[in-house]
Amino acid sequence: MRTFVWLASSGLLWLVLIQFAPDAGVPPQLVSLARSIYIGTFAIFMMIEIRRPTDVLPAMTLNPKELLWYLAPTVSVVALWWISPSLQMTWRLGLILGAFYAAQLCVQLLRTKRNSMRSGSWDLLPPLLLALLLLTDKVAWVIAGLSLAFLATLLAKRYPPKQHVADSLIMQLPSLCIAPVALIALRDTFELSTAIDRSHMEVGGMVVNGIGAAIWTSVIMRSKRIARHASALWGAGCIGAFTLAASGAATSPVNYAFGALIAAELLRGSLWLGLTAVLADSQRWQGFAINAAATTLPIAALLIARRWVLPHQIIAVYAALHAAVPLVLWMLKPRPVKSH
Repeated sequence: MRTFVWLASSGLLWLVLIQFAPDAGVPPQLVSLARSIYIGTFAIFMMIEIRRPTDVLPAMTLNPKELLWYLAPTVSVVALWWISPSLQMTWRLGLILGAFYAAQLCVQLLRTKRNSMRSGSWDLLPPLLLALLLLTDKVAWVIAGLSLAFLATLLAKRYPPKQHVADSLIMQLPSLCIAPVALIALRDTFELSTAIDRSHMEVGGMVVNGIGAAIWTSVIMRSKRIARHASALWGAGCIGAFTLAASGAATSPVNYAFGALIAAELLRGSLWLGLTAVLADSQRWQGFAINAAATTLPIAALLIARRWVLPHQIIAVYAALHAAVPLVLWMLKPRPVKSH
């Protein structure tokens, strides 16, 4: 119960930051991106943490070769910059993101050293750090300098041999680096009116995605019919998406945006469950390739839709291209052997 309270408090802090970001001259989607970077880095640390003995506290060192794995979530910054027309990166935004990444990496290392990866209270630090970075550029420079100095000190120490990277980490890398980009970039298409503030859009998206993630994780843990649920979610997402596209002009921008967020989350759930079902029997690099193809599907759908259809129809094309999920699951479904 205590962990839930800490996580809920952290979530509320992120929502407050999204609302505060425009006043600090920062795009709200940058806060969502920072949160996804933190979650991705935390997931990588957790996968490495699980593989070591629980009775042995790690030395405060940082292997340069392992650092490359921790840097993987920063790929999402470049990807979103390329995909999202509404995110124009500047040196100041680059400074804020760089300082945040270095600072939260230090937090992860300290958290690991104290054997507190499962303690939810640490999740309050990243949004608080980002809040400090949004205050002034001077604060950002100071935090960046201190964090880089701390990391450089760790890199200069003698470090243990590089551990073998777990198959689960390699297979999940595309999801950690690419999947959040599609969610943020898709919200660009929902801004059909100046009446919808982007900060409100990001808050709504974060709430819907958070609820959806909890539901999809519960389904994966409790249900044995993941593939069937994935196909059902795709059908529900398509119904919502095509209804929105058909009613387009008659639907108010606020209702359209809210409906599109829900439809997109249903489609994300379909892809999430479907990918889980496929990866269950996959090997390391085979799983990586499958995950990479699956996580780029939403981005490809978004880019194609932007080029060929009107803004209010994008969600329909987005849903249609997700037909790859039930199609692949049907193709991989075991067929009964016919007796002669």
